Amino acid sequence: MFSAAFVDSSGRLRMRRLFHAIFACVLVALLSTVLLVATPVFAGSELIQGIWVLTCVFFMKMPLVTILWWLIWRNKEVPGRPVEWSHDELAGIFEHLLRQARHAARAHDEQARLAYLSKEAWNIADRVGGDAKVDALTVALRIDERLAEVRGTSTAHGS
Repeated sequence: MFSAAFVDSSGRLRMRRLFHAIFACVLVALLSTVLLVATPVFAGSELIQGIWVLTCVFFMKMPLVTILWWLIWRNKEVPGRPVEWSHDELAGIFEHLLRQARHAARAHDEQARLAYLSKEAWNIADRVGGDAKVDALTVALRIDERLAEVRGTSTAHGS
């Protein structure tokens, strides 16, 4: 149900739609808290008072809780199970690593930054396979080449 409403055909979240839904659910949840103040009005009937409180606390807050749990469940990483990245996620990670490596040239701690990025790139290369492994190795070696230039050595991988 949520996937049909909040995920497009490529599997990416429809952020605008999701933001509006969460915003509306937060408003309803806040309204339910305000409406709880009116509970003493129904002091004559415990049944009506109970239904009122149940409606305010459970039914008006449950849509927000449900959406948040769906997001958590959708994005969970189970300990002990390898993370599975989509092609688009990996492309974004590689682009980010290379962009950070370019920006490291302007930093006073360029060598330390490049060493960290190199470790991250090799970590990803160890975890993926197929064509993604080739891409990950390419990124790792590019960062290592830059790191070797900064260190003034000719080794490509040796941190």
